[in-house]
Amino acid sequence: MRISTPRPVVDSLLARATEYAAEGALHHAESFFAAAIAADEGATARIAYGTHLAELGEFDEAIRLLLQAWEQAKRDGSPQLRAWACQSLASSYRETGDYIAASQFQQLAIAAELDSCSGGEGSALSTESRLGRAADLLQSSEFADAESLLQTCRATNGDEGMSATAELNLGVAALRTGDVEAALQKFYSAFQQFQDMQDAAGTSRALEAIAKVQLSLGNWTVARNLLDKANRLARHIGQRHRVRQLADAIMRLDRALKLLEADPLLN
Repeated sequence: MRISTPRPVVDSLLARATEYAAEGALHHAESFFAAAIAADEGATARIAYGTHLAELGEFDEAIRLLLQAWEQAKRDGSPQLRAWACQSLASSYRETGDYIAASQFQQLAIAAELDSCSGGEGSALSTESRLGRAADLLQSSEFADAESLLQTCRATNGDEGMSATAELNLGVAALRTGDVEAALQKFYSAFQQFQDMQDAAGTSRALEAIAKVQLSLGNWTVARNLLDKANRLARHIGQRHRVRQLADAIMRLDRALKLLEADPLLN
């Protein structure tokens, strides 16, 4: 008969794994995630590891693991873990461009979250769910509703990361509606917030967003420098998918800059 590992041990292993992942020490992070999964009879460690894989861009493996964890959370009768698994699945599917699946799992995450609240005082949706729902609304061009939700996320107390993400997404909403000046202001604000938190992933995303606006304004050299900084941060924390995407963008921009240098009249 297997002896259950005490919950604090699993939590400690996951905490160490998360710390190593944030530092870009992926080999150490993998070791601690593996130990946590081996010790955890529930779904927590698998959801945490699946979420980590999604952040690295390993979406196929992340989705496979998260679906397993979601099924286990359902068997275990844990609405909190169901919500977490579905939230991570929604985010993963969103990143792969499968917006139908993303919306479906976002709704499942919200339903599980409401189940866990049972209509009590804590029945207001979490910031994660509001951010996810806002992302789906942005995708379907429902900008007013998306902005309304994002404003509530930006006002969230005690979670600077969620507030910065909301600010970044408000910039996306502004850009989609043609307000370039407001978009830049929000992107720079999000960049500063992520940088103050020493959040490399968030800082990289904000730099990329600013670069895209600068590129659209014709500030190609500025955009190129921003993309390079975003790429170096993504490489530092092991986000291989973003490194590839950013490297491709830099390569295309370098080609354009060479053409411009050869014939300034092209500008």
